[in-house]
Amino acid sequence: MLVVNKIVKRGEVYHANLDDATRHEQKNDKDTERRSVVVVSNNKQNEYSKVVVVVPLSSKVHNLKPSFQAPTFFQGKGGKSKCEQVRAIDVERLFGEKRGSLTENEMEMIDKKLMVVLDLLKYFGGSRESRRKSF
Repeated sequence: MLVVNKIVKRGEVYHANLDDATRHEQKNDKDTERRSVVVVSNNKQNEYSKVVVVVPLSSKVHNLKPSFQAPTFFQGKGGKSKCEQVRAIDVERLFGEKRGSLTENEMEMIDKKLMVVLDLLKYFGGSRESRRKSF
């Protein structure tokens, strides 16, 4: 069941259809044919746009150096938000009701990783040394 005429909120977790992913992009889970994602776009955009920005979640953790992944604990499972895989999707790619929400602390960690991935620290503060500590 697709999410239709529903306003999603930042920090909410949904199942999404990421079936168009190729090569190293985050794909759907082979068993469920969908992937858990957390909404990272702001609530004003989510209210007025049919496109949301999401970060895929994974329980399979690989150590990337530097790490662009933020730790998460969702529905009793530890995992990572794959911030290097951030992408915009049509809201119709979201399935069903929200599965839950990440904590404020988890969203802050995701925000920090996204600032590194998108090279935004130079615009929003932080010395070169503090940028290194973000990894």
